[in-house]
Amino acid sequence: MNTLITSVISGLIVAVVTSFITVRLSLRRFYSERWWEREADAYTDIIEALHAKLEFLDAYFSMMYDGENLSEADLDRLRSANKEADQKINKLIRIGTFVISEEVEMIFQRYRLARARMKQGVYEDDEDERFRREHELVSNYLEDVRDAAMRDLKVTPQASLGQVLEVISITVRQSRRRDY
Repeated sequence: MNTLITSVISGLIVAVVTSFITVRLSLRRFYSERWWEREADAYTDIIEALHAKLEFLDAYFSMMYDGENLSEADLDRLRSANKEADQKINKLIRIGTFVISEEVEMIFQRYRLARARMKQGVYEDDEDERFRREHELVSNYLEDVRDAAMRDLKVTPQASLGQVLEVISITVRQSRRRDY
């Protein structure tokens, strides 16, 4: 009888301890995955914001050099997207390392300083040169942010930007399904 009680009690203790450890590890993984999704969303916003800036600058060059005429509605849409991109970038710089890595925060601090210097620099009177320099600046920082985001999210360097965004969108869709 004592042996039966001892084996039942030891079995219960093992089951309780195992259950407790399993639940703790599962919750830790769940929170880790949710945090990764938040980081992925932040990096997606950053990359999309920089891309919107490039789209605006490309449209400017198309109008100036290729003689392409954009409708006023298209220009307004691009200007609005450019302004929203600046607001997103500024917001993420202010939030800082809460969501993005310290490396990306430093990249944006350098971007902001370089952009301010460029706007106040010798290109003040030469709008074409200023836009060309800004395009170059945004392109370089987009690449730097993309590479840093891939390192932070532990996405393989061989993955293209499209693959990274696909992984992020799949993750977001899965998390939305779980929320419903």
